[in-house]
Amino acid sequence: MINKIIKEKLRVLMDYCDRKKWNIGFFEYSDDFFYSDKKVNINVLKHNYKDKWFADPFILDVDKEKIQLLVEEFDEKINKGRIAKLIINRENFKLESFKVILEKKSHLSFPAILVDNNRNIFVYPENSNSGSLYKYKYNTVLENLDNPKLIIEEPLVDCVMISFKKNKYLFSTTTSDPHGNILNIYIKEKHKYKLFDTIKLTQKNARNAGDFIKLKDMLIRPSQDCNKSYGGGIIFQELSIKNEKISFKNIKRFYSNLYRYPLGLHTFNIKNDLAVVDVLGYKYFILGNIYNLLRKLYFNFKNK
Repeated sequence: MINKIIKEKLRVLMDYCDRKKWNIGFFEYSDDFFYSDKKVNINVLKHNYKDKWFADPFILDVDKEKIQLLVEEFDEKINKGRIAKLIINRENFKLESFKVILEKKSHLSFPAILVDNNRNIFVYPENSNSGSLYKYKYNTVLENLDNPKLIIEEPLVDCVMISFKKNKYLFSTTTSDPHGNILNIYIKEKHKYKLFDTIKLTQKNARNAGDFIKLKDMLIRPSQDCNKSYGGGIIFQELSIKNEKISFKNIKRFYSNLYRYPLGLHTFNIKNDLAVVDVLGYKYFILGNIYNLLRKLYFNFKNK
């Protein structure tokens, strides 16, 4: 009985030390990023919230003074994600305002943005726990997401929609294998998305990591490197379509170089001259690193 209590106390302590948090990072972007191995200087978001963290950033707007983002806000009190709008001071990267703009009973994340020809803004966040993907219109007056429209009735994870060569595609993984190497591609036909192709990649990087990037005559897909851990980094892939067959070529890898957030980086988006990412670190920096060191020593000793 005593051993059981001790083991339970140790488990709770280990879980506490191993707790992690995401945060948003920013750096100045140019197209040279994809042709250079030069280290980038990532500036992290400064905020005072202790019971919540922010991830999955998409840029709503940016100028010389302010950065407006849509993000996943994860509140530890309710243990789920919601979609929030952040306004950040571009000079010092301090959070100036924060507002939840969409909340559901189930977890929400990855608020991908779509702007139509009339400059209307739509957002299609991941809500795979509900079993469906919806597109919402962003109400610029009320600053919320409303008027939901069903896109596809499947439990898709981190979807990205693109228009390419007169067709509209949707790229996604599914809840059955969200971090694996199977990428599903859907095509829009008669106002509905239907499965177009299923691609088996050579590595575990099927999960999307942000919007596709148009670079000269290339279309680049940011994908999550999940080979060692979920969201460990990003693999950028050049997309090609020949004879109605889609293929990918890896062109660059990108990982966090931050001392306090070394554990992951799994979203990448750009607008104008700004890149936004999210980075992962221990919630309790010192305890987390001590725990990680002891764990490595234990397994090294055990495997000898």
